[in-house]
Amino acid sequence: MACCVQPRIVSALFALVPFGFAHLHAAFAAATDKTFAIVFTPTAPVIDGIIDDPEWSNAALIEDFHEVEPIEYSEPKETLRVRVLYDQENLFIAAEIRMRDVDDITAFMLAQGSDIQDEDRFKVVIDPYNDQRRGYDFRINPNGVREEGLFGLIGRPNTNWNGIWDGHATITDTGWTAELAIPFKTLNFDPGNAEWGISFSFNISSRNEQIAWTSRNKVTRPGTLGMVTGIEDARQGHGIDLVPSVTLRQSRDFATDMDTFDTVPSLDVFYKLTPQLTAALTINTDFSAAEVDDRVVNLERFPVFFPEKRAFFLQDADLFSFADLEDNGIPFFSRRIGIDENRQPVDLIGGAKLTGRVGPVSLGIIDVLQDADNEDVNLFVGRGIVNVLRTSTLGLIVTDGSPDPTESNSVAGADFNYINRSFLQNKGAQANIWYLRSATQGIESSEEAYGFAVKTFRARGLFGDLRSHRIGSNYAPALGFVNRAGIREHALEFGYLGIPDSVWLQTYQILASAAEVTDLEGNTESRELILEPVNLLGKKGDGLTTRFVRQTEVLTAPFEISENVVIAPGRYAWNKA
Repeated sequence: MACCVQPRIVSALFALVPFGFAHLHAAFAAATDKTFAIVFTPTAPVIDGIIDDPEWSNAALIEDFHEVEPIEYSEPKETLRVRVLYDQENLFIAAEIRMRDVDDITAFMLAQGSDIQDEDRFKVVIDPYNDQRRGYDFRINPNGVREEGLFGLIGRPNTNWNGIWDGHATITDTGWTAELAIPFKTLNFDPGNAEWGISFSFNISSRNEQIAWTSRNKVTRPGTLGMVTGIEDARQGHGIDLVPSVTLRQSRDFATDMDTFDTVPSLDVFYKLTPQLTAALTINTDFSAAEVDDRVVNLERFPVFFPEKRAFFLQDADLFSFADLEDNGIPFFSRRIGIDENRQPVDLIGGAKLTGRVGPVSLGIIDVLQDADNEDVNLFVGRGIVNVLRTSTLGLIVTDGSPDPTESNSVAGADFNYINRSFLQNKGAQANIWYLRSATQGIESSEEAYGFAVKTFRARGLFGDLRSHRIGSNYAPALGFVNRAGIREHALEFGYLGIPDSVWLQTYQILASAAEVTDLEGNTESRELILEPVNLLGKKGDGLTTRFVRQTEVLTAPFEISENVVIAPGRYAWNKA
């Protein structure tokens, strides 16, 4: 398989997109070319969820919001006013949401750390470098439950990241209000850049509505933001965070009836070398010092991917993402650090990390010394990304070392990520091409992995997604994640999204997709065909979907799905609806 995008393939895909959206182009330009000047306050407002401090009367006031859902760029049915201030330590934001009916407020979550995806919420997205590529996401619901995330190059924000900030909210007779204080020490930024990307949005869950200050293709994220000017006196102070912890263990030997107690101290240190560059140090880290994973019953033939949840590795984790790989084939998976060759937890003797930006280059470096039975092992990861074109990037990655002290392993690769959010009358397009090669002692062939993907964003009208990749049978990144090697995978998706003028129907969609996985000789291993001729979404969030799935799996060896339950080799095909 060729590792580059053929022009005729790209042309054929993009030819699916109609050009008759001149009215949307004009609306989009008016809704994204937005700027406001921030106001400095010598006195910080009290963050209690009630907008009654006199400082807010002098703040920058933002009122020109538009609807995102159901009809993007139309006049909103709700009223949202946002005020913005800053002092040397914090960015302050106040939001006042006026509802047509306060009984429509959805706010059940009360505990911090809860998932508020299905709640009413106010959201702030910040791109401190204003480079339209990465940023921060802060959300709050009417009960004051906070959620935050890191935007990488592609995809949704990583909500496993935890930033330091404060926010409170209050439900009123006319809606609800929220106040946020985001410390500058939580953000990486260039103090010489007074212009930041920023936007605000508000979701009404019960009516499946959303309004925003800026958006494109119904999303508000870096690349679709407006701009705030005048951030000239922000500072991060010493920028040091200390996170000490102690793990206590008790074990009993029932043969001797003796108890053993262990006390294991550990320490994480985060220090801002510059406002753009963060150094981190972890000492004597215990693998168990992390949030417990969600329980998953795996009935498939391939390993399950679990996200990282340790603070040391989550800090600036977006820098280590590669192309649009989310699981199979990724060159670096931080959860490989902290386990041995038998996938058993081990302690980290120590680790150092350097992340941030130096001039035009974003970089991430991790070096860890990990405990092993006979000898300690050193694990290294290096990632560099340079901005090219308007919103695209070119990156390199290198890893060296293996959790198995008897194995020598390294990986090197490159990725190019192209993003054009104003392509074809602001339809938006995204593409990437990538190449990786592992080097394992004693192996000399089939250690390459490469692929490409190209798609238009799923907005009104026709959309499409084409992707293909090859993973060699001996491609084995010791610090990465591969759950299926020795394959070629091809996938195509296309459909149509309509937004009717209806009092009850918000969108309708027609979708078809096909995917096939073969071995390197072209023999089918898996195949899936999905047809969705009817997919209706109502304005209250209810929907109707008709779906047909044809799935095929080819087993070349017996598969024990559970104890004493074995599926024999053969070709299996079935339908689902």
